[in-house]
Amino acid sequence: IGGKPQTITPVPHISKKSYRLEIKIALAGSGSVVMPPLITKGVDAKVGNSASSALEMELEFGGTFEDMKEYVPSSSWTANCLGSTSCLSGIAKGSGADFVFGGSIGTGPAGYQLYLILYDKAKNTIIKKQTFDVPAGTTSVSDNANKIIREMTGTAAASNEEEEKAPAPNAFADDEEDIEIGGNN
Repeated sequence: IGGKPQTITPVPHISKKSYRLEIKIALAGSGSVVMPPLITKGVDAKVGNSASSALEMELEFGGTFEDMKEYVPSSSWTANCLGSTSCLSGIAKGSGADFVFGGSIGTGPAGYQLYLILYDKAKNTIIKKQTFDVPAGTTSVSDNANKIIREMTGTAAASNEEEEKAPAPNAFADDEEDIEIGGNN
């Protein structure tokens, strides 16, 4: 509020892959997370509730965090809170969580636009913020929830590396013709 806008200068020696690794390390063996409902901007509340539920379910069962805390409703949970570490700290403390995963959903060029943040209470900092464009539709956010959570928590890079190490599904296709199942010998 007031003053000159701050410009964030990227550090030249940190690649996107390294940044993801830093987030993953920060979250490794991490504690608990709370996710307040997404703040809606120009979309029906049902869209916000559906998107919140899809992301929350992916957070809860995705394995990045040890525990999912219940959000304790707060009048401070507004769009202004998304950029305020003091507000996010209050949300984390009120819910007993180590991290706050929150954001907003509104209309975007492809349908919906999600703006998400990940706040670390111990460091009192927003460790990740990103905008996602998803197609309009009743299941569009839930269809993309896994990818969105992996990108936000830095686990997308690790999953891609693991997928690269795994053999291709048809890597052993030559062996198939040598195997007979249920035939007469």
